[in-house]
Amino acid sequence: MNPKPKRAYIFKRPAGHYQFKIWFDNGTSRYFSKKCNQKTAQELCDKINNRIALGTFDMDDFSHSREKRYPCEKFMQEYLVYREGLVYTGRLSQNTLDKDYYSIVLWLKHFGKNKSITEITEQTVNAFIIDLKTNKKTIYGKNYTASSINGYLKHISGAFSYAVRNGYMKSNPVITVDKIPVTPAKRVYTDEEISRLREELAKSSRWKIDMFNLALWTGSRVNELLTLKAENFTSRVFQKLGTIHLLTLHGKGNKLRQIPLGPNATELLSERLFILSSPERIEMLIKRHSAKLQKLYRERAAAGYVFFEVNNKRTVSHAFKAALLKAGIRDGTFHDLRKTFATYSLEDGLTIETVSGTLGHSDISITQKSYAEKTLLKLVLESKMRTEK
Repeated sequence: MNPKPKRAYIFKRPAGHYQFKIWFDNGTSRYFSKKCNQKTAQELCDKINNRIALGTFDMDDFSHSREKRYPCEKFMQEYLVYREGLVYTGRLSQNTLDKDYYSIVLWLKHFGKNKSITEITEQTVNAFIIDLKTNKKTIYGKNYTASSINGYLKHISGAFSYAVRNGYMKSNPVITVDKIPVTPAKRVYTDEEISRLREELAKSSRWKIDMFNLALWTGSRVNELLTLKAENFTSRVFQKLGTIHLLTLHGKGNKLRQIPLGPNATELLSERLFILSSPERIEMLIKRHSAKLQKLYRERAAAGYVFFEVNNKRTVSHAFKAALLKAGIRDGTFHDLRKTFATYSLEDGLTIETVSGTLGHSDISITQKSYAEKTLLKLVLESKMRTEK
């Protein structure tokens, strides 16, 4: 039995759009949007409710019929305005919005700007994947990786889900498309490799060795370290434990988490904060850079950023890759420091729940993928031994 509509409501959205939400008797709802003034929106809402009362309401009369020629570029512009609103209200990170934008640019180059979004099918999405894999190169002249393409699909799928919610499309064509298989890398640095990396990183700018150590000791992501401020380093006195130093991190989706720090991480951050309090030391660390970068780094230092002398992921990635090469280590990334942290933390006896919370994972299963198979086997054997005892 098909659900029956009960009532329609209107909500004002950015860029002069109004969203019409129709509730059904089974508790579900459907949406569509229209760009109009408030008077027209109210009149349309009243018209929908009159049809609901008469039993003659048809969703397609109000949503899909008017969107048959909605150009893809125009729709994507509306979607990005919606996403910018989420960033403004703190419900979405700027980094995610940047990925939305880049994914949409790639999609429009392939699909075209003036074609209607109703022309997009599963075959269109598959053709986009094939095009990226076989014909397109990154801005650095490299092939797109499977994980990168899957990431673009995720962000484009978000746009099409928005289109469905607002009545622009009847279904999301990305949902039925299989992701490209990706073999997850299980890279954990050994003690010997960590020593070699520290030796190489210590020869260069101070932020490199400091960021490396803090990532290794806390499992922090690159973006979390780049956005880390002095105010995020605090302490709290516990009756039984005494003073515990804490670090507040802004994780994915702008989610906050607070983690306790060990003595090494505490000392490192104390030294970084001491540098921030001294203009002379700041100038010493940034003097070799161009005048433009010096100005940027001074602004970051004034804003309280702990790692003020670096401002983007690409710089961190390039510096770490150079250190890997000099240390004679192949196939490693900065992000692998999180996996190394998770592995060694579990081997040292921390529970998987504790490690998962420290890493900021929403589910323990994500953490289970972050440490090496030998650690998993070791934990399983230890668990069996405790059970047998």
